[in-house]
Amino acid sequence: MKELQERLKDCLQLRSKLKYFGLDGYDELKPFIDHMNMYVRDGHSSEGTIDMPSIERKFVYCLTSRIGKECTILLKMI
Repeated sequence: MKELQERLKDCLQLRSKLKYFGLDGYDELKPFIDHMNMYVRDGHSSEGTIDMPSIERKFVYCLTSRIGKECTILLKMI
């Protein structure tokens, strides 16, 4: 399982990507932010899909606590 510092680094990188792509202000992503906070705090892996009708996309995420595996986010067309 990844250590706290590694999980924190993963989430900081994901937040940076959200900001870079202009997605950091969408209310639809609040559940994802909550999952990231729990991931950092508790170390539990999480994955899911969030519909974003305002941009006609699905937001797919995978927060993994497995060492050597990368946490990912992805936008898919609806």
